[in-house]
Amino acid sequence: MKNLKFALLALVAIPVGHAATTLTSNGSNPTSQGWTLLTSGNAGQFSSANPNFNGGSSSVVAGNAWGLYANGGGVGSLTYATGDLTGAGGHAAYIALSVDNGGINNGNSVAVQFFDGATLAFEFKFNGGATFWQFGDSNGFNQNTSSPFTFDGSNYQFEQTGLHTYTFKVNGSQVASGTLAGSAGYVDSVRVLNSNSGSDVVFNTLVYQVPEPSTALFGALGLLVALRRRR
Repeated sequence: MKNLKFALLALVAIPVGHAATTLTSNGSNPTSQGWTLLTSGNAGQFSSANPNFNGGSSSVVAGNAWGLYANGGGVGSLTYATGDLTGAGGHAAYIALSVDNGGINNGNSVAVQFFDGATLAFEFKFNGGATFWQFGDSNGFNQNTSSPFTFDGSNYQFEQTGLHTYTFKVNGSQVASGTLAGSAGYVDSVRVLNSNSGSDVVFNTLVYQVPEPSTALFGALGLLVALRRRR
């Protein structure tokens, strides 16, 4: 009689951290560096934006920046596709962007938005005439933060903490966290929106880290052993 013994191989996908990608303005239009522009009415992009023209110190958005204007009823947006932030679960997965806005007309807005495909997953937004920046996620949009309006530039960082979950930081301080809106899972793009604010939104230093899973094979190699028993 033969006894056969097997040891099974385990095939496991392990997220491996990749180096962060950094994109800064080189003085050319945003679309020449991978951004996608959408406009209606009097809105558009421009190159070599000077954040010091927006008021405030603007020390965060240094040097040349990308620019997005919208006035006279116009709406403009610039979107950059980063790829899925699938590195959650111990590996950093994030999108960071330095943004500076000028004055915002009452009833109009500027926003930084994060998408999973066509689904708006999270937004950080200021409506002209309001006191604080607002955010939107699975609990609804237009939720107030403790971040007041400022003419100074700010560093924003969206972090994917798991499938459907996130944290959002302004200048290193967390202002929102929770579950993404709609059916959003892993964010894969960032959009800057200027909705008839009457002034410019300038931004620079897009940094994102999108770890990808790599397959590692580990476990003991089982030897097929045939033992014969004599009776």
